[in-house]
Amino acid sequence: MFKFQGVKLCSRCKACLVHVFENTKNTKKVPTINQENGIAGSEPNETLKEFRSDKVLRPNKKQQGKVYFGHNLVCQ
Repeated sequence: MFKFQGVKLCSRCKACLVHVFENTKNTKKVPTINQENGIAGSEPNETLKEFRSDKVLRPNKKQQGKVYFGHNLVCQ
């Protein structure tokens, strides 16, 4: 049986934002593209800030204006 311990929160970085098309070297930032008009916008980051920001998740720590999207874990 594996046990994992949370080490730190992981902010939403370029690795979470970039989608690589198969068999090409082209990349596109999928999550911030409005699917109706194809224009880059602030969503879903603005919505995520309401409940996944350091202001919400880390209120007693230095605020960096990040949106936390995951958690770094180590196997014990």
